Amino acid sequence: SYSDQQVRDDEFTIGAGHVYRSSTDSYYNAGGVAGARIGPGVAPFSRVSMPSNLSPFFFERDKTMTGLNGVVQYKPMDNLTLTVDALYANADITEQQTGLAYDFAGGRLVEQVVQDGEAVYQRYQGGFVDQIIQYDHREVTTNQFGFNAKWQATDDLSLTFDASSSKAERRGKEDNDFTTIRRKNVDLWFDRRSGSPIYDYGFTSPNYANAATNPQGVTAHYYIWGGGSDVDDEINEYRLDGAWKPAGAVSVYAGLSAQSRTKTINASEMPFGEQCAYCDSNQVLPQSLFQSTDRNFFGGKGGGDILRDWLIYNPRDLILQVKEYATRDGKAFNPAVFSPSASSVVDEDVL
Repeated sequence: SYSDQQVRDDEFTIGAGHVYRSSTDSYYNAGGVAGARIGPGVAPFSRVSMPSNLSPFFFERDKTMTGLNGVVQYKPMDNLTLTVDALYANADITEQQTGLAYDFAGGRLVEQVVQDGEAVYQRYQGGFVDQIIQYDHREVTTNQFGFNAKWQATDDLSLTFDASSSKAERRGKEDNDFTTIRRKNVDLWFDRRSGSPIYDYGFTSPNYANAATNPQGVTAHYYIWGGGSDVDDEINEYRLDGAWKPAGAVSVYAGLSAQSRTKTINASEMPFGEQCAYCDSNQVLPQSLFQSTDRNFFGGKGGGDILRDWLIYNPRDLILQVKEYATRDGKAFNPAVFSPSASSVVDEDVL
């Protein structure tokens, strides 16, 4: 069998959900000054519910599946039947999440409308917006083999033996990247007053037009280069059953089974200091790396005054560009390496 599946899911989420904030919270401090991130036009507030961030995303998944299976049965004698079955399946899966992350931890809150204890409108000046691509390519292979022998030893006694072995493996830990780019000094806003679950939202830059799709002013931020895991899962099972059914009211059944399982996870991790080598977001990236997604968020149908498009790029090309900067700047920035703490081997035996 063969199948080729392509799925796209557009999602608007609130990231970590809604949080309660007060104008006296340290969240609004800057440079050691309390409340420095609140403009003079914003009235003091206490325990106002507001979104932690906004996250519009394109989720895309391509899956190619190939499978083979077969059964062979043989009767060497009238009272003995042997059956062998086998299965092979291979899935090649690519997943990519391409989205925006409105984090309100930067900039200055200059406008706010509160209704019934909830912030229904906010505008920040001089903040930042991140754009994220998480890319994961993996190959999953499953092999299964089964054997069955059924023997009618006598008119009263029958024996059945089953054995099966399966192994599933996932590969692709090196082809798993998480990348973040950042736009600084942007004005961002959201408006919930329409009542739609998709808030109105947007951001602009004082330095260039069409900020969401403009390749200008994009800086390096946070990266995980190849930080995935390979998995092997092997199971072997054996079972022997007997049935004795002589003439009369008494029958006897007995059985014995055994199972062994070994699951191995081989994981790689990138040290946090290397992931965050450019978290200061001061390194401007080449415009040639970026282009518009041309995906038209929600097909142009969902929401009102919202962004429908932003930037897309090749995550590995971006990482290699950051690697060039790190080499120039004498910073450590390398692919993820084997992680003992994230890896494991589990053996289970059951009789």
